[in-house]
Amino acid sequence: MLGLKGITKKVSNLNQMENLYHIRERFSIIHNNKIIGIQMKWEGKREKSPMLMLPALSTILNSDEWQHFKAIVTDKYQLITIDWPGFGESDKIDIHYSGTVLQETLKKAIKVIQSKNYRKLTIIAAGHSASVVLTLKDKYINTIKQIVLIPPTWRGPLPSMTGWSPKRLNIINEIVRLPIIGPMLYFINTTKVIIRFMMKRHVWLNKNDLDNDKIRKLQVLSRQKGARYASAAFVTGRLDIDNNNKWWISNTNIVKEMSTLVIPKDSPKRSLSEMEALSESIKDVLYIRSRLGCTKNSEKKSRRDYSTKL
Repeated sequence: MLGLKGITKKVSNLNQMENLYHIRERFSIIHNNKIIGIQMKWEGKREKSPMLMLPALSTILNSDEWQHFKAIVTDKYQLITIDWPGFGESDKIDIHYSGTVLQETLKKAIKVIQSKNYRKLTIIAAGHSASVVLTLKDKYINTIKQIVLIPPTWRGPLPSMTGWSPKRLNIINEIVRLPIIGPMLYFINTTKVIIRFMMKRHVWLNKNDLDNDKIRKLQVLSRQKGARYASAAFVTGRLDIDNNNKWWISNTNIVKEMSTLVIPKDSPKRSLSEMEALSESIKDVLYIRSRLGCTKNSEKKSRRDYSTKL
């Protein structure tokens, strides 16, 4: 017979299975005969519709960036997050990262979700994740109820800054892969000074929140073993799905009736203009006070308005 302690433990386990709070698992994809493990997290109840939250591609961010937004929608959805290969808590092996790797990861994630929750899926995609979502076709797009694009991007930082093609910039990827030189170059680009500049320029609205402890944690995340490979691929545009915004707008038109665009009003001018051009291909558009979406420093009213849209 089970004692009180045993019964309590069994009930606790049943409740955990029912609610799926903070369950972590890994699935894998195969690229060039190499296995890449992908980190996946589940929160919320089984009976709710699934919401897949895709983080932006960034060396200093991972799926935890959704934490403050999760608290708003956790009663409405079963929440799922993943870390892209080469980022966050997913494997960071030495491969030639590309948009294809991201597409295969997303398709596999949808299959895993559908095997556990058959309801139609809501996808929230930040930054470059939006480009990956817009490649979905046929059976995958038919599993989706709605798509939310949060400051979507389609081009890597260096192609945007220089106007050069990812092919022309590929020399940087090869240098980063070199022993000694590669790690040294990456080390310089993940100093606290550089990270602070990146956060002020592109992410954080309230600069007072960027204390030394926060910067240190971001640096630790960025300097994980093998992190330089995917990071360099993103910066040089190797993870770009396409090289021009005509593809971007055309594919958005395909999902127009199921999509929402969230535009942070404090984004850099060029990014803001590109998002506003994209808004003509989107059914619903929501402006919020932030740089890259519903982060901790977004206005609470903006986050509530955002959750109401869902």
